[in-house]
Amino acid sequence: MHAGLVAFLLVIFTYLMVVVGWFVFLVRVLSQPGYWVLPARPEWIAILPIFRVWITGDAGHPSFAEWITLCAFFGMILTNRLAKGASMNSAAMGSRNAALFAPYWPPLRSSPHR
Repeated sequence: MHAGLVAFLLVIFTYLMVVVGWFVFLVRVLSQPGYWVLPARPEWIAILPIFRVWITGDAGHPSFAEWITLCAFFGMILTNRLAKGASMNSAAMGSRNAALFAPYWPPLRSSPHR
């Protein structure tokens, strides 16, 4: 413990939050069929946090690739939430005006108004 108790507790808290986030993701994907709306397969997204252990094989300091995989995992979850919220908002509006409130990426499903 070269950095002290506070640094140790922050590292433990960070790893705990990664595991909890991964577990919550797995439970939601398995229990709620409509949870994942992105075109990427959720099985491949679920592998991303394990990539850290797969690459290093021990509890060493995270490398650049490991930080990228963790950021990609949580970024995909955030993107899914935004896409799910945008699809719910556009379905509730039910008109062409929904395009004004659409996200900046292309729609997930083909629109009949094209």
